[in-house]
Amino acid sequence: MARLKREDLEKIVDEQLPNHRLSSTTEPADSTAGKFVKPQASTPPIDDVLNQIDFGNESHALAMTADQEEKLDDSIELVEPKNPADPLSRQNRPKAQVISGKKKKVIGSQG
Repeated sequence: MARLKREDLEKIVDEQLPNHRLSSTTEPADSTAGKFVKPQASTPPIDDVLNQIDFGNESHALAMTADQEEKLDDSIELVEPKNPADPLSRQNRPKAQVISGKKKKVIGSQG
């Protein structure tokens, strides 16, 4: 299952979080800069490292279970009040909400 589209996320937020909307705040265009660092010359390839680890009877410990794959559809979105009384107050700042792609509802929130 793929991640939810923005329109679907907006519908979920409207239904479950009245008087709130998805935040218009977005990541900078170059948000991946610095996240992927070249390994040092002395770093062994990951396959060699994995082969040295005894995973018991499992073929690969990094293989995802069905439950973990299901969680890939979940997303963390910023939600803010539609009509903030005081935009600088802490209550009116964007808050993170966890939205389930499978259940199509809010399953967690910040604070």
